[in-house]
Amino acid sequence: MTLRRNGRLLWALIFGALAAATGLTIFALGWLLVTALRPVPAYENGRLSESTTDLQPVSGALTDVLTHSLPPPVVAINTIALPLASEPVTQLALGEDVVETAIRPSQPVTSTAAQLIIPSLNVVQTIRTVPIVNEIWDISQLGGDIGHLSTTGAAPLDALAPALVAHVTSQDGNPGPFYHLTELQQNQEIIYRANGVDYVYKVQRFRYVSPDQVDELYWPNEKGLILATCTSWNYLGQAYDQRLIVRAVFSRLDTTDEEING
Repeated sequence: MTLRRNGRLLWALIFGALAAATGLTIFALGWLLVTALRPVPAYENGRLSESTTDLQPVSGALTDVLTHSLPPPVVAINTIALPLASEPVTQLALGEDVVETAIRPSQPVTSTAAQLIIPSLNVVQTIRTVPIVNEIWDISQLGGDIGHLSTTGAAPLDALAPALVAHVTSQDGNPGPFYHLTELQQNQEIIYRANGVDYVYKVQRFRYVSPDQVDELYWPNEKGLILATCTSWNYLGQAYDQRLIVRAVFSRLDTTDEEING
């Protein structure tokens, strides 16, 4: 009788251990699944930021992920544009060009005399006006240049800040002008060069926003300048989950060699 009771007790212990192990395995798998699907928190200077949308520049491993682990070519901005800057668009959509080839302008995108210069990133690129075709900003001809979004500020020191966009990667897979935009630091200089004058801005803040926060492109600040591109590539969804918005504030005017030698 004692032997039979001990045998039942042994089997009970074995089944109990198996049940506990199974429960732990299920819990662990569930935790891993939740962790994998949870958005990556934002870190600021090595610490978890209280706000995931208003961030300081990030250095280290996270910057490498945001900057150097990029997917195939994708455009920076492709969205509905309204004729009045006071009525911002409803979606800051990224992805393939949605403008039909048949309705694209027959002439190349108009090039202004302006350039965008970011010394710390070795960026020196022509600024081209992005035209509106059927209420769409048509960036199909932007190439490796910087695009000035129509309906945002027309020029430096305008009542509305100009919004400039560019590719993260080019159509041939090489880095685009804003490939290293995440590496900018606060107070680093951004130069808008036009008509022999350098309008020097200093980086003020960075924001990671969702695609529907297009109001970030409309900044009623006469001393403001906006740079925008895509970030946070989602390999599962095959799309960028966020947009990087860099805001800079006017610092000073410099005379360029072009004006001196002219």
